[in-house]
Amino acid sequence: MTSNNSNDDDVPILDVTSDNDQTPLLNDNPILSTPNVDTILVPSISRYRLTNIIRILLFVEFVTILIIWLVGTSTHSLIDDIIHYRLTTSIFDLVAISISKFILLIIFLTELETFIIARLYQPNSRPLFIFIRYFYIVSLIVLSICSLAFAIIKLIFVLRAFHLSKLYLSTVYVFLVFSSIEFIGMILMIPYLSRVKLLEQPRSTKKKVDLKRLFSLSKSERPFLITGTLFLLLSSLTQIVQ
Repeated sequence: MTSNNSNDDDVPILDVTSDNDQTPLLNDNPILSTPNVDTILVPSISRYRLTNIIRILLFVEFVTILIIWLVGTSTHSLIDDIIHYRLTTSIFDLVAISISKFILLIIFLTELETFIIARLYQPNSRPLFIFIRYFYIVSLIVLSICSLAFAIIKLIFVLRAFHLSKLYLSTVYVFLVFSSIEFIGMILMIPYLSRVKLLEQPRSTKKKVDLKRLFSLSKSERPFLITGTLFLLLSSLTQIVQ
């Protein structure tokens, strides 16, 4: 009996405490041992953010110029504007540029914003992040500068020639104003994106299924969706005019 008791006393005791303090690493308290799943990290962006304002401006510009061009069929033939194009007598170039700008800038804005948000959750690979970020920013600024420069050149030549009607001349002014605002917005994009960060918010138990969520999930198909929507809108407006 004596030898058995001595063997029991020699059994080592496992110490499951940390080195820094005496808090047990294994805790029976379910509140302390369970991670906090009531909150999630979300980017600090809102529905009325700068990128959405620029998207709205691009859409309004495209629709306005397209409507003026279609309404102007009473004084100009749409076919003549395309086939017999001249810088001082046609605004088909503004329609084409506004459509191209609408598609390209929205794609670049969406990709840049998505990449910035993804970078917040994965803060590694800094050199690659810097390259991609500045590639999108420079592309957006260059496109907006080209649009603004063309608007200024177009207005100068039109005012010298006096060949455009007042309706079409107003289109040139509209294009110039929108291009100026969009250029300023692209410049403001740089400090805006640097202030985006992750914030904690309560976890939502239910996820709404709507068109916005569906569009956010179809990342790879966004260019096709946008292009198809634009051509559908253009076809509908053409049929209305006819």
